[in-house]
Amino acid sequence: MESISPTVSEWQALHAAADGFYQLRPWRWFNDNCTFGVENPETHEVGYCSVLGALGDVLALSVYLGDAGYDGLQHMIQSTHYAGHR
Repeated sequence: MESISPTVSEWQALHAAADGFYQLRPWRWFNDNCTFGVENPETHEVGYCSVLGALGDVLALSVYLGDAGYDGLQHMIQSTHYAGHR
């Protein structure tokens, strides 16, 4: 598999997006079990997203790819182990 390194401008865009995410602070109005999907316009693959941070222990945007990702995310949300950590 060919490895492609990000360009400086791609790294800058990633850092700007991460800063924007932090400034938005979506963990204040999203619970860990709220999900939404984002479609990649090039591949049409859907990434199912979960915002973490409502408990204040971690701040993150997790993305689970495709149908398998969605199924795994739903399983995690519904599991007794995960529900105990809300």
